[in-house]
Amino acid sequence: LLKEARLQAYLSQQDLPISIPAPLQVNSRGLFAVYPRVAGQSLTAAIVDDFSDVQMEALARAVGGFLSHLHWPNIPKDVASLVPRGETELEEMVVQAQSWIDFINQHAPDYDTTRFTTGWTRFCGSFVQQWTINHGDLNLSNIMLLDDTPRFAIIDFTDAEECDPSMEFS
Repeated sequence: LLKEARLQAYLSQQDLPISIPAPLQVNSRGLFAVYPRVAGQSLTAAIVDDFSDVQMEALARAVGGFLSHLHWPNIPKDVASLVPRGETELEEMVVQAQSWIDFINQHAPDYDTTRFTTGWTRFCGSFVQQWTINHGDLNLSNIMLLDDTPRFAIIDFTDAEECDPSMEFS
């Protein structure tokens, strides 16, 4: 909990294109942390499918801007020291990501994975192992569309770890 709370407290103070809820209260021994309720809704595939091109671009820019900051190596040492180093190597994640795409194709044939496959094929060969802090569980349910605003928030840094930034995309 200390890792998550300190990371979110640090990120919430940065000038980011996305909101990060700062903890309201954190026990100094990491026994509990209290976060504010985020006024918005978690994204779903159905919501994103209904996004206009402008909304989709806003989402991509917000998440991309956030990730470029999170993956930057200058996070303060007192925060970074709480984030454990991941054990999964890049090569393993490449295989796992491809298996996820294959699983979707096999079990949800109505869902078009062409964009995933095209993007994956285009970027896969350019991955180079690096070590940075990652969110660790970046998926639609952890990205929220805030009420009454075109702004997004990212929640749930429980699985944050130091690993290759390309693992966020896989």
